[in-house]
Amino acid sequence: MKPKDFFNLFAAGRGLYKAPAIIAVSLSFWIFLFLLSKLGERIAPSLQTTFANIAWTVFAGLVSLVAASYFFAGLIGMSKGKVKFGEFGKHANKFWFGNFQVILLIILASAIVRLAAHFGALFIGRALGLEVDAALFVFMIIYLAGLVGVLIFLTFSSFFLVVEDLKVRESIRKSIKFVRKNYWETLVLSFALFVLGFLVGRIPGFAGEVLEYALVVPFVVLVLTRFVLLRK
Repeated sequence: MKPKDFFNLFAAGRGLYKAPAIIAVSLSFWIFLFLLSKLGERIAPSLQTTFANIAWTVFAGLVSLVAASYFFAGLIGMSKGKVKFGEFGKHANKFWFGNFQVILLIILASAIVRLAAHFGALFIGRALGLEVDAALFVFMIIYLAGLVGVLIFLTFSSFFLVVEDLKVRESIRKSIKFVRKNYWETLVLSFALFVLGFLVGRIPGFAGEVLEYALVVPFVVLVLTRFVLLRK
């Protein structure tokens, strides 16, 4: 990819001001999560047992994952073509369950990478007699290797699922193949978007949360969708 094409991806994201529907949908997702959190705070005093707390945590986590699957499937569908609320509903209703499976797979893969980093650092730390800080550094190195060597290949699974109307398994295969072909572009793009999210995330309180869902989330979805459309 030429540098000009790469920066054009970010220029496309500036079109957010022309696509208020995407911002509205993303903010709706934030409102949903906010209300779910407030519901948890409201019922917390009545959760007197460990089982009740675990049950609520599992339920809230599952509801959040389903909501994320639904909203992001719709956002990707809106980003690939006409930015209309109708496109959101059409794609969200069709692809939410497939996207749910993709997200679960990514969570599972992330957990495996984290466990591998944990036990790898523990083994190396004990074998070499490392101090805690040194062992933590080893953990970060192994975990980073897992991110750029494993998880990065799943980056576009949800996007291919929606953009090309694929089954879950095929969308994962397509993402792996796509990242292999565009590895360095994907790595740089992922890092740039991570930095953007990190900087906005440093804004404290209500303003930071609103900016995250009004700016970062729709911007990331727009840029990654356009990247897939440009390079596929």
